[in-house]
Amino acid sequence: MGAITELHWVNNYSGSALTITNLEPDPVFAATCPPGRSTFISEQWVPWCSRGPDFAAHHIVIILNGVTFFVWQDTDSDGNWVRLSTAGFTSSSIPPEFVPAEHFPGSALEGGDRNVEVSSGGALRLVNA
Repeated sequence: MGAITELHWVNNYSGSALTITNLEPDPVFAATCPPGRSTFISEQWVPWCSRGPDFAAHHIVIILNGVTFFVWQDTDSDGNWVRLSTAGFTSSSIPPEFVPAEHFPGSALEGGDRNVEVSSGGALRLVNA
């Protein structure tokens, strides 16, 4: 594990609502950010997940424009990053066993306070809070 990455706000500059659900806390946290608005998301820690079997309960789901994005933090062969994927946690039987997901665009290095920003065109990125 590495440093905790904490999400504070969703800044939605797009014309579509965004929903964000953190499956790790109990109870599960969920919020909706309307188009063209900002929503405080209650200091959500990005879940840590380094094994496929643990993924079901250790990630965040973002839905925007009918696309489901999965967010989690993991150290892999490319370092410790907040990850973003539309496929979730993927693994392979061919070494390396786990295929690193893409870094969340923007400021995805482990640790610190971040906001989720949605551009007017619908692109997601992390920015320092």
